Amino acid sequence: MWITTRLHKQTIVIGTAHRPPWQNPSIFFDAVSESITALHHHDGMILLGDFNINLLKMNTSISKLVTEFLSCFSLKQLITEFITQGMINLIWSGLIDLICNNIPASYVQHIPELGAHAIFIAEFKIKKPRYEPSCISIRLLRDIAVDQSSSDLSSIKWELLEHCDSGSE
Repeated sequence: MWITTRLHKQTIVIGTAHRPPWQNPSIFFDAVSESITALHHHDGMILLGDFNINLLKMNTSISKLVTEFLSCFSLKQLITEFITQGMINLIWSGLIDLICNNIPASYVQHIPELGAHAIFIAEFKIKKPRYEPSCISIRLLRDIAVDQSSSDLSSIKWELLEHCDSGSE
């Protein structure tokens, strides 16, 4: 599930993903990758969820899938705290709940376990972009000097415009 929002003239997409323990990780990452590539242009992305892949075991082929996925979309994983999971008589530490982003985070907090999961709070720095001021000349039609206008039009290098994809270049 994805939400697109605009903050300070930037488009930010926020998504959630959950991989059930029984689902093939390759199929999961293919589906998430497909949904990301289907998104329209965006300036930043936050993806969070329970991937059910223990990132504390970084040498496994499954955890390497996570690393490759993050690298492919220039994302980084914010959660570095160990999550303690209790499963019947077996207690093990795992890192399965992730916040992945390509926006600078200003604050990440871990709240101790809630059943098999933990609560994470993250705040992000979404800066208002600075734009270079531009000068726009406006010539009112009622005040137009025909000779000057013709001179201006003839001085334009029209052949350069043939190579432009849009009128804003």
